[in-house]
Amino acid sequence: MMTNTAATTLPDRPRSWISSATAVHEHLFFAASTIGTVEVRLMLSRLPAVLAFPQAAHGTVDLLLPKPPRATPDAGTLVQLSYRHENHSYEFDAPLESAVEPGRWRLQQPTAIACRASRGAQRIPLVGVPGFRLRLEHSKGAPLYHPLHDLSLSGVAYRHSGASPHAGTQLPATLELPRTLPIPVCLDVRHTRLDGPIRITGCLLQGISPWGAELLARSLARQR
Repeated sequence: MMTNTAATTLPDRPRSWISSATAVHEHLFFAASTIGTVEVRLMLSRLPAVLAFPQAAHGTVDLLLPKPPRATPDAGTLVQLSYRHENHSYEFDAPLESAVEPGRWRLQQPTAIACRASRGAQRIPLVGVPGFRLRLEHSKGAPLYHPLHDLSLSGVAYRHSGASPHAGTQLPATLELPRTLPIPVCLDVRHTRLDGPIRITGCLLQGISPWGAELLARSLARQR
C-alpha cells in the first residue's frame, strides 16, 4: 500500500474556478461525456485514465485506469487530475475514497475545479459588428448594455462612456452574442484606455461554464 500524505497544490493559480457543488457536478458530467483520456498525477507517477459519470447521490466520481499502479493507494490519498478541452485546461485534486477494483478508483467529488484558457487565445475585433454586446448587472437599477471592442476565449474589452471600474474589480455580467444563448461570466477588470470620448475597459473572463466556453468558441470561430 502507498500513501501520499503531502498536500498537493495547483500550479500557478488559474484564471477561474468552478466552485459550487452543482457546477462541479455538471462539469464532471460534461467531462465524462465529452473528454477522452485524463492524466492522473499521484506522487511521482503520471497515469492515463478515463472519468466515469459522477454519482450525485454519493458525492463521488469513478476513475478507470487501463494500467493501474502495482501498489494500491490508501483511502484518503490525494489524487490530482488534469485534462484539456478545446482551448481550456482543467485540474482538480480529490481524495481517494476506495479502490473498487485494481483498475477502478472511487474519488470524492472535488470541491473546486481549476480552469485556464489558452494564453495564445486570439482576440477578435468587434467594433461596429452588430449583435455582440455585454450586459452588466447593476444592483441599483436596470442592467447596462455595452458594445464589445474585442473578444477572445479568455478576455473581453467593451466600449462605454462615463466612469470606469477600478482594476481588480469583479463584475457579474452576461455575454450576448449572435445566434447563441446568453453566456453568464464574471469579469476581472484589468485596465481602461481612451479612444477619443469613448472608454475601452479590458477584462479577463472568469467563472465561465464548460457549455458557455463551447458556445463562446463556436461564436468566435464564425467571426474568423
